[in-house]
Amino acid sequence: MYYKVQIDQTGKAIGDKKPSGEGYSHFNSEVISFPTLEQVREFLQARYNKVKKVKCYHGEGEHVGYIYCFKNRDDSHNSPPWFQQDWVTVLQVKEKILVVKGRK
Repeated sequence: MYYKVQIDQTGKAIGDKKPSGEGYSHFNSEVISFPTLEQVREFLQARYNKVKKVKCYHGEGEHVGYIYCFKNRDDSHNSPPWFQQDWVTVLQVKEKILVVKGRK
């Protein structure tokens, strides 16, 4: 058993006039695995420390994770800053070895 953190990163220009939560474009996905839940907590604390977070839901109101909201900037490319929302879900993964026979 291990834990998988799935992060979907979205962003929009700071000057974008669309209402809050609208106009974001997906630009990156990350999947990071950890052997313990404590390591997941430490990773999230280090990465998002004091960033605003809101609950995200799936289907009929099932709480499935958090959206971390913040301003970001890439100084290496001297780009203008943008609003970023990282959609983060943590999954507990249990694996079972399967032996699948080929065709006869």
